[in-house]
Amino acid sequence: MTFSTDLRTELNARAQRYAQNHSFRSYQSLGHPPTILFSSDSEHQFHANFLPATYRAILADPQWAVRLTKPHQRKKALPPERRDRACELDSCTSSDALLMNIFCHPDFCPSNSPMFPGTSGLRPEFGAPGNVQLTSGASDITEIDLRIGGILCEAKLCEADFTQAPASRLRTYAAFSELFDDAALPRAKSDYDCYQLLRNVMAAAQHDCSFRLLIDRRRADLLDFWKRISAAIRHPIVKERCAVVFWQELAAFAPPDLRGFLSEKYGIEDV
Repeated sequence: MTFSTDLRTELNARAQRYAQNHSFRSYQSLGHPPTILFSSDSEHQFHANFLPATYRAILADPQWAVRLTKPHQRKKALPPERRDRACELDSCTSSDALLMNIFCHPDFCPSNSPMFPGTSGLRPEFGAPGNVQLTSGASDITEIDLRIGGILCEAKLCEADFTQAPASRLRTYAAFSELFDDAALPRAKSDYDCYQLLRNVMAAAQHDCSFRLLIDRRRADLLDFWKRISAAIRHPIVKERCAVVFWQELAAFAPPDLRGFLSEKYGIEDV
């Protein structure tokens, strides 16, 4: 068993109990072990994968609401009758759903956390453009999970890793060699591990922003990956602006209804 598998197993068990305890409709993906998914009601006013206050806030913001319609990427893993309407954020293990449950809650104020200073009253932007400069003069169009003010965030929950990329791809980024000590970066033969982290750090440096990696305390493997990437950042100022924030730390600043939801559905307890 891996950290990712262990957490996925726990979250699916919690989602199943959550659905049963509240009489919410849910269904399972195909394969073993299955993943628990939820969907909105027929009038699209309620979604069991979201806290009601958060869901209402998302629906009221057109740019937030469009995130709900992102199609599920593994249609064949779902029951045939669910494939046409299933969305990524329907899954109980979706890191994007967790991210929006917290940051879209009308009473959650990230600036209460010392890791999100200066963000009071600022609107979170999900799927923000990274626009990381390439050596060709073009820009990388990959999205940032969350931008709030001058802080860029990458959110992870049950994802296995931060993906790999060949050395040839990383070297197309204009700032790659300047920002990172190549010899200190984790690699798998000719590929670099943690491509998403490297790209996010480059985006933060280019746009004079800070970077926050949002992970669960139960994912010691992802924390270890981050420590290796952080150690390879050459520039002290860039390194100082980059940090890990645990979901559990954010729960400590959540309003009571959100704190209870995170505890029951995700096992995320404030510290």
